[in-house]
This record gives sequence, C-alpha cells and structure tokens, in this order.
Amino acid sequence: MLIRVVTAGIYFLSKQSGDMTTVCQSSTVSFTQQDQQNIESAWKTALLAPNPSRIAGHEFTIVKVRRQDDWAIFDAVERVSHDAPAIAPEPLFFIAHLQGSIWTIWIPSSTGFCNELKQVPDALLNGTDKSLFC
Repeated sequence: MLIRVVTAGIYFLSKQSGDMTTVCQSSTVSFTQQDQQNIESAWKTALLAPNPSRIAGHEFTIVKVRRQDDWAIFDAVERVSHDAPAIAPEPLFFIAHLQGSIWTIWIPSSTGFCNELKQVPDALLNGTDKSLFC
C-alpha cells in the first residue's frame, strides 16, 4: 500500500469563465502534469456547476493532497481575491477517483458524494472522518 503526501511545490494558475482562479500547489511526484490539468479542470466544473456567479473573481488554492493508488483527497481554501484572507477557517474538501485515464471529482454538494466517499480507502480517510461529511 502506497500513500503519498504532496507538499507545496509548483504553482499552477489558470482562469475559467467567470474569472475564477485556481491555484494548484502540488508536487509532480504524485501526479503527472496531465493528471494535474485533468483534476483542475474537473474541479472547476464541479465548483462552477451550482452557481457560477457566486464564485466569480474568487481564488481557490489546493493546500493539501493525499493520494493512495487511484484515489486522492484534497483540502483547499477559497478567497474572494488573491490578496484576501481565506473565507472559511476550515479548508474546503473534495475527493478524486482515477477511472481508467479520467479523474472524476466530487465536492460535498455533488450528487453521489457520500457514495463515493464510502469507497475512499480507510487508510486515506478513516470512517470517523468520513462520517463528518455524510
């Protein structure tokens, strides 16, 4: 069993419609550049789905990544602008699952989030922590 903890390293900035910015702080050890781009794209789609205007101009920064095999969990912070403090004292949380060559992302408001969260290996996120979300 291999668990990798990713620390801050390379910053990847990009813009999406609505002027939302994402900053992905990750090491290339756990994810290929293509994986990083696919995860970021899927994450943006998940964030924008419910109400794109609500997060226009905001910056989202991935601050912690834990990966085991084809599963990953992420902590991120949201700011209303680059220089603003984080909106919430606790980080945002989302999960990713690699299926074939496609990373699928679930945020807590996503349909099916709880079902997917149950499948995350306990070594990556224990049952007690999973129960905090579902």
